[in-house]
This record gives sequence, C-alpha cells and structure tokens, in this order.
Amino acid sequence: FEPLTRGFPTITSARGLAGYKFENGENVLLANSVVEYIECLKLVKSFDFRRKISEAAKKASAEMFSLKNIEKIIFDSLTV
Repeated sequence: FEPLTRGFPTITSARGLAGYKFENGENVLLANSVVEYIECLKLVKSFDFRRKISEAAKKASAEMFSLKNIEKIIFDSLTV
C-alpha cells in the first residue's frame, strides 16, 4: 500500500487490494489481464488523470490507515 499512501498512480488487481475500499478509476486502477493493464497504462499517460487519482489515493489512504482507524481495528480484535 506504500505507493497508494505516497500518491503514486497504482495499477493492481482487486486481489492486491486485500479487501480495502479503494475505488477503480477514482484512486487506483484495477487490471486482471494484460489487455486491462495496457488500457490502464494508456490512462496514466494523462498528467491530469495521474494527478487526480494520486491525490484521491493519498486522501483515501490517510483516512483508511489513520492512527484512529488502526487503534479501532486493534481494539476490536482484542475485545471480541
């Protein structure tokens, strides 16, 4: 998740997200085949698109991986 938290435009598979709520085309690009990967590469050629998904990825990551959320996950797992 480091590339997403740093705002790097990221192409991965849905499995690679391990269930985290990133959104295809909004803050990450998902590809499950070579053809889909190539289509994603075409999208990231655009500077404006790269900037848009990069900023959205940083924002989503900051919310998902905030100290508050991590503490909640740990607390919830200890109190079950």
